[in-house]
Amino acid sequence: MNKKIVNEINERILNALDQQIIPWKQSWKNGIMNQNAISGHPYSGINELLTNCNSFSSPYWITFNQLKGTGGSIKKGEKSTPIIFFSKVQKKESTETDQKNDTYVLLKTYRVFNLDQLTGFTMTNAIQDSTPAVSSCETIIDQMKNKPTIINKNGSKCAYQSTTDSIFMVNKNQFESLFDYYHVLFHELIHSTGHESRLNRSSITNNPQFGSKDYALEELIAEIGANYLSNLANIQNDVCFDQSVSYINNWKSVIQNQPNAFLIASQRAQKAVQYIQNS
Repeated sequence: MNKKIVNEINERILNALDQQIIPWKQSWKNGIMNQNAISGHPYSGINELLTNCNSFSSPYWITFNQLKGTGGSIKKGEKSTPIIFFSKVQKKESTETDQKNDTYVLLKTYRVFNLDQLTGFTMTNAIQDSTPAVSSCETIIDQMKNKPTIINKNGSKCAYQSTTDSIFMVNKNQFESLFDYYHVLFHELIHSTGHESRLNRSSITNNPQFGSKDYALEELIAEIGANYLSNLANIQNDVCFDQSVSYINNWKSVIQNQPNAFLIASQRAQKAVQYIQNS
């Protein structure tokens, strides 16, 4: 893994957390996902987090080269935001008896600017009608294939149990709002995608102990994935999020203990969401 890229990712996320900006809480702005202003390509995975490490009001981004010829320019003193692209590169290794093809992942960074950082550029130059379809919470749950058993009962704890492949939820009326119930259910659904019959994620199948690195990584995967689903269901603004000092410090400690955590977790959260969406 490119250490320079990882360090820049962590620095940006830490700076955002210092400003009490939770990157995975602000995925969609004004109902539109962060995306490239010219192509309409939505950002996902780690790029979703990186483009959320700010307080810009626009969800649209553009590279310097794309800006050329549009009549727009970058405001003085504005700094770019990195986005990461992964590409699989095939490496051929030959032996006397056979030839083995291996692939490895190559990381490349691109620099983008938010439309708030520009002058003289308007959305008439770009794709405007790119708002994703909004699905209800129940639709998201219903479309998941090979769902775990969901059990609602009076209690004090919500959890996913991998041994029985079951989600235990306290009753809806025990939550502050119906939106909070669904957000927690999304969190547990993301956990369930790690079951061996689905994505077979080691941070679930190995049954990590509380406080371990795998446990912290899995919680981050579920945190990021649940917020994406809440955004998709258009309930994020109605969910009561914890932005306490202890909560923020917890995620800072994850970076310090696992430098690659946010890069890995965002990738795995994206796969989990895609599994739930059957996409």
